[in-house]
Amino acid sequence: MSSKHRESAQKLEPHPGIGGEAKPFRILVADGGLFLTDFIRKYLETAGHSVLTAASAQEALEITSSQQPDLVLLDSGLDGVNGMALLADLLLVHDSGAVIVMARQPAIAEAVEAIKLGAMDYFDGPLETHRLDRAIESQRMLYKGGEEADDAATDVPGSEA
Repeated sequence: MSSKHRESAQKLEPHPGIGGEAKPFRILVADGGLFLTDFIRKYLETAGHSVLTAASAQEALEITSSQQPDLVLLDSGLDGVNGMALLADLLLVHDSGAVIVMARQPAIAEAVEAIKLGAMDYFDGPLETHRLDRAIESQRMLYKGGEEADDAATDVPGSEA
């Protein structure tokens, strides 16, 4: 374990969220690296989220299809599989489509491709928890907006039964 990762693990403080109490998210961490997966899992659980983990591409697809997590954190090099092909497959089975690609070896071309394919974000290099917090909050706001839009659609004047 590098000293940089040890330092960040010691500074583990969850973001309190914006706007008071927030519904915990169910987040899938699809990463083959045990240390990073464990770090992210602990961080997210400390923040009150439910965390699922997958150590292989196949497991990530199965969990995403069956559990429909609110957000997927995807290691672009999971299982040695082409991360962009896996991203495309995940987006086919993931209803909300909220996937963040994490890259240990950042590449501009990969980042551009990930966003073009529909990834919500692309995290390169060491994980910065404040970026993760912002991404979760952004997804929460999208969900909240979607729920309000659904409520508004059912509250059309003159549509009483």
